[in-house]
Amino acid sequence: MRPSPIAVIGLLAILLSVPAAAEALSFETASYPSCGGCTVVFAAGDIDIDAGDRLLAEARRRGLGRGTVLVLDSPGGRLLGGLNLGRAIRQLGFDTRVGRLDAEGRPADGICASACALAFLGGVRRDVSPGSKFGVHRFYFPGGTRSYDPDEIGALQELTGNLVAYASGMGVDARLVSVSSARSDLRLLSADELRSFRVVWNPMAFSPWEVRTFRGGLAAVSHSADGRADLSLFCDETGTRRAVLVHRFDPPLGADEQTRYRRWFRSAGAIELLGRQVPVRGADFASSGDELYLALRLPAGFRPRPGAVPRLAEASGNIDYTVGAGNLEPALDAAFRNCVAR
Repeated sequence: MRPSPIAVIGLLAILLSVPAAAEALSFETASYPSCGGCTVVFAAGDIDIDAGDRLLAEARRRGLGRGTVLVLDSPGGRLLGGLNLGRAIRQLGFDTRVGRLDAEGRPADGICASACALAFLGGVRRDVSPGSKFGVHRFYFPGGTRSYDPDEIGALQELTGNLVAYASGMGVDARLVSVSSARSDLRLLSADELRSFRVVWNPMAFSPWEVRTFRGGLAAVSHSADGRADLSLFCDETGTRRAVLVHRFDPPLGADEQTRYRRWFRSAGAIELLGRQVPVRGADFASSGDELYLALRLPAGFRPRPGAVPRLAEASGNIDYTVGAGNLEPALDAAFRNCVAR
């Protein structure tokens, strides 16, 4: 259900009129072996109107791109600054977390509230650790309550629509906008609410396996939560067992990323699939800006290794997908049953 424009006027008013930040959002970049050598950018301070532009400049200067983790610790700031920062985060393909660096430079829990909550939604993958806080609240004009003339109400209604469109465009339940207007004090969302509103979100969380018809036979399919990636296991017309990964990218892969995937494929020896090593030799591969396609030829009698993590992965991390575990065995039995040439 879409929120009433009148219900969120209090939210919008202060977002438009927050005073300039005393200490603007700053960025500190680090690399952490614990996340496979990923790059982490810690962002702390109040969100000003130029925060998104500074993040884009930092990313260009350091060559940061898809998969970089932006860790936010901010009480809020400017509405437009939060929206612009969120759009910059999505443009870069960054993930978002809530947290900070402590006095000794170690990762610690943090807070993300108000305009920071809007910026946070720009993350491709989003997570709030149990000890961190994610807060929203109703806002108001400084100086107390006031009435609105028709022109102001019209402008606020338009902005309400923009906020709903922004949240929906980031894959978040638009009810979050309405919930934000329900209380005048800071409301910290519970873990259940964060998941329910899709504030916490992993688009690459794969579904349990399904059995689908495919070219006169059956295929076992596990797909990502956002519907952009699929792994299919099936027998082709020659009776060969196949594993096919298709990943449709948004935002599209940049030229450097496409080159990196092609180099990987030329040099890769094997890929781990469901706990087994599968040679890359004889595989079909294609990488464009919009799509990655990988078709592996599986050995006869291929079965998952008991107790293995259900994943398709390669040691360098260029390919790394944890796929569904539920219903794997019966789905695989159906897909590989009577694996003969048709």
